[in-house]
Amino acid sequence: MDEEPQPWTPEEVFVERVRALRRQRGWTLEEMGKQFEAAGYGAGSKQAMTQLEGSGVKRLTLNQVHAAAIAFGVTPIALLATEDPAMPIEITSGTTVQLGQYIEWWRGERTLIGDPRSEAHLIISTPRWLHGVIAETRTEREMTELHLETMRTQVFKLETENLALLKIVADQAAALAGRDR
Repeated sequence: MDEEPQPWTPEEVFVERVRALRRQRGWTLEEMGKQFEAAGYGAGSKQAMTQLEGSGVKRLTLNQVHAAAIAFGVTPIALLATEDPAMPIEITSGTTVQLGQYIEWWRGERTLIGDPRSEAHLIISTPRWLHGVIAETRTEREMTELHLETMRTQVFKLETENLALLKIVADQAAALAGRDR
């Protein structure tokens, strides 16, 4: 029987993403430390970076996420997300959600309480200036879904027409084969 994966904390995801990005860029711990310090992370010594990658961070601050994102030239959410949207993330000691939900929550696309699809719930729980952004994002998503559905319908129609044509060709071939006998 498959065991449920253990939930990661945002701090664990952050450390893993920092490690992966540092390696991807070919930075040494010293180089990463200089980049972090220049971006306002705080102590950027090799020792601090070794500790960050080794034992991780116990309490992650937004300042640390922002500074690391600036240093790597990525968005803050890129440091808090992995490749698996179904991965469980323990965001507080009593709340574990799937990573995909966590990212949508950070982007302001959903809440973690109430009906996450409720427009009224999102409007009540988000700052007024985000209302347009949420509506625009939802509209773009709905348009993409509509476009995909239209494409699926067209493909199905073409497949159906092709099957009908193949049947006609097969019937004609059978009729010709019957005449040749």
